[in-house]
Amino acid sequence: VLVASGSMSPAHRGHVSMLWQAKERLERAGYAVIGGWLSPWSDYQAASAAGACTPLSAAFRRRAAELAVCDDDFVAVASWEASIVDRAPERHEVMASLKACIEDVFPASLGLRQVRVFFVGGPDVAGRAVVQQGIIANLDMGVVVVPRSSDDVLLEKTTQLIFAADAPAEAAPDAEGSTEVELTSAKIREALRNRQAAVAAAAMPAAAARFVLSPTEAEREEMKADFELLGVEAPSGQELERARESLKGTLRAWIGPSATMQAEEFGRLLQSLDPSWSNTDLTLLTDTVKEKNKNSGTATADGGVLPDQFVDWIFDNSGVVK
Repeated sequence: VLVASGSMSPAHRGHVSMLWQAKERLERAGYAVIGGWLSPWSDYQAASAAGACTPLSAAFRRRAAELAVCDDDFVAVASWEASIVDRAPERHEVMASLKACIEDVFPASLGLRQVRVFFVGGPDVAGRAVVQQGIIANLDMGVVVVPRSSDDVLLEKTTQLIFAADAPAEAAPDAEGSTEVELTSAKIREALRNRQAAVAAAAMPAAAARFVLSPTEAEREEMKADFELLGVEAPSGQELERARESLKGTLRAWIGPSATMQAEEFGRLLQSLDPSWSNTDLTLLTDTVKEKNKNSGTATADGGVLPDQFVDWIFDNSGVVK
């Protein structure tokens, strides 16, 4: 199993892809890799590393990480490290906790198989000899170093359980000159401060980007200090109206001005935009929209919903849904 530990303020695509790169390397070495975990730091750790900067809360960072992997069948989020509030656990302690949890929860599935835990990180952390020695000194623990670019030269010591993943493919720079391999949480926060929403959104998986950039009223109220720290302001009435009309226009252009879609189809569209929508949420939403149309006499013969009706319901009930 794999674990990547860090502040994750917030989690981004690079955190997730790092675990997949490590999985690929270990599978080539003959390991059966059953899962990868992101382990956000506690408030204590994040504050210690942030120096004079105010860190995002552990609750916010964990929520963003969970949403970043909500549709990933390999990566999940670990909570033990964030629960240690009065000290910074050693990396081998985090790994031992994960190993014990796996062995406790899946004894029958594991049988006589040996569980090894690999710490995954970039050259700046996992590539340091002092970090590697502190991990491999413990039984059944290893390291996978994931290079940030093809310029990183990494040496493996496979007999000591130290592996190096392949360098990521070089991506073409975007309009801002950024590529995925250059992703850092600090750059996301900088983009937010500079009101470069598109840059920040592109750096995070869809559900995490929705949460960070466009929280619901309930999310904003629950984690008000974190959104204020990021500079994510509530949209004005004019901005909401522009967004409403823009979405209506997009849907009209897509399916036609007078065409309809079944409520379930709108639900699947929402889920593709934000994978954190559960089937229960979507069923509740679509049933409510259909009932509203039936009661108002606006339901079509085929039970379909006009795009404008669906968009209006979403915006008019934004404090209730999601």
